[in-house]
Amino acid sequence: MTGATTSYLPHQEAAGRVQEMIEATLDAHPGCICLAHGGPFATPEDTRYLYQHTDAKGFVGASSVERIPIERAVTETVRAFKRERLRAPDSS
Repeated sequence: MTGATTSYLPHQEAAGRVQEMIEATLDAHPGCICLAHGGPFATPEDTRYLYQHTDAKGFVGASSVERIPIERAVTETVRAFKRERLRAPDSS
């Protein structure tokens, strides 16, 4: 669990910053393909918001597609094991 936990911006603010960067980039380099990465955009649902509110042409996943899904799967598996209880000792 090594990702950032307190530095994320709300989606609205982050999308606004992404759009500002995209516009500045396209002003200087009109043919550029602009992608977004990081911040609060870490799940497919997050990228839906990103695509609806910016001109980003894609998303660079990094930890969103390799570390985060593994952490979630391992955490849920460990929780499932911890929910199981040992059989009570035989009192005979």
